[in-house]
Amino acid sequence: MGKNIIIKKYEKNFHDKISEIYDLRRVSHPRFQYHYRRIAWEIYKKYSKKIDLLLDIGCGSGGGLLQFIGYAHNLIGFDLSFKLLKILKRKIDQYKTLRGQFINLIQGDAAYLPFKKKKFNLITFWGTIHHIPDKSDTIKEAKDKLIKNGFITMHEPNMARSRIPRILDKVIDLIFLNIRRENIVFSTKKVRIKNEFSKYEQELLMKDCIKILKKNDLQIILKKTVWYFGTILLNFPSIFQKLFYLLIGKLDILTEKIFSKNGAAIFIISLNN
Repeated sequence: MGKNIIIKKYEKNFHDKISEIYDLRRVSHPRFQYHYRRIAWEIYKKYSKKIDLLLDIGCGSGGGLLQFIGYAHNLIGFDLSFKLLKILKRKIDQYKTLRGQFINLIQGDAAYLPFKKKKFNLITFWGTIHHIPDKSDTIKEAKDKLIKNGFITMHEPNMARSRIPRILDKVIDLIFLNIRRENIVFSTKKVRIKNEFSKYEQELLMKDCIKILKKNDLQIILKKTVWYFGTILLNFPSIFQKLFYLLIGKLDILTEKIFSKNGAAIFIISLNN
């Protein structure tokens, strides 16, 4: 069995196992919902017309994909983890109306996309590439499905990020004692968090992401790092969390203006011209 296959099998099993915890802490949590909305708005501004067909590769439980409801006619979520797709399906079912939109969810390998060539207006990667061993081949496959003048976006953890957010998180933890408890109750069972991160995750550098995109003849039209501060509050009322993260979000934007190169994540929009 090849190394890439071993890694992908591990990633699938790992994310199936932690799917509920991952969604609670890293996707549905108000901290990340605010961040996803802010980054999605950057994409809206670059893509001035309504999107006919969007493909979110590595969609997980929908942190990025759901931000495009109301902005894209048709959306496709694609992921290796069946259990994360089940969580996303549950969320989609809660929408009273999709305003004439269609959302399809497909399980599969990002290196082998089961779609026709030159099909999509926009293809997004929200924290996906750093999980994938064959990164350049994955971008090549995605570009093959992209129409001329379509966009590919990447949002990936930054290896060169500042330590300031982590230090601030620790300070906030000292202020709000016992915020992060290791036991989280889901229905009738307890799930203990041991490790939220895959052993095969690889944080990326901006230059590496740009190199992969340019290798596949994609034009970089926006590149920057983005910040997000704030501990993950779990045991406070949701109204407190939303207010807290609204204020912390203002700090994100201010910090990006001052320190533009060392944010927690790399964000790139590229064009297929």
